[in-house]
Amino acid sequence: MPEVSISASTLAAGSFHSLAQAFRLADDAYVLFQKGSWSTAAALAVLAREEIGRSNLLAEQARKVRGGGTATVEAVRRLCDDHVDKLRKGFVGTMVRVGDSEAADLDAFFKDPNSNQGKAFRERLDAQHQAKGRRQHHDAYELKLRSLYVDLSPTGEWLVPSRVTRDDADEAVRGAAADCANTGARFLGDGDIVPLLEGTDLVPSFRMPLAISRPIS
Repeated sequence: MPEVSISASTLAAGSFHSLAQAFRLADDAYVLFQKGSWSTAAALAVLAREEIGRSNLLAEQARKVRGGGTATVEAVRRLCDDHVDKLRKGFVGTMVRVGDSEAADLDAFFKDPNSNQGKAFRERLDAQHQAKGRRQHHDAYELKLRSLYVDLSPTGEWLVPSRVTRDDADEAVRGAAADCANTGARFLGDGDIVPLLEGTDLVPSFRMPLAISRPIS
């Protein structure tokens, strides 16, 4: 069977649909978090990140085809089949928690970033961001599995989703919402993908995710 080519416009539409789905999943994660369903909220937040990654992958393919390249349906499906790779593409930045023990250092940094204390704090923070950036997509994938499935650990202990903590879910839900907002702003503002949707019935727009527009309690 001959391979079926896919147009830049179709790829752009897929990028928009994926990002819109990410926003829906992020909002559903927020609702479940508010109800105390930590594990399912965390799982949906990770799925939202995967859809952000799919959107970014499809946008890259749309740019490639617009520039004269080619893409086929089968190739695009294979491209979007790797969950960890989608998560790698789905993280816009990193989030690092500053503990209570570092409050004085954080305060010193804001008062005088060039002080010895401020510089030392910034160096530690940069190192934490770099370390987290290298592992966060793998950590997110593992969190999704822990949040959805009962599994047996190498030591013979049952791992159950109910053990996913509030803090795990809080970080996942907040992070997914932030990356949805950032990716949505870039999608609408970059000016290279939206024009490819002209002539379709799609009018791309996004509402601020609930985890940003409403406080998490």
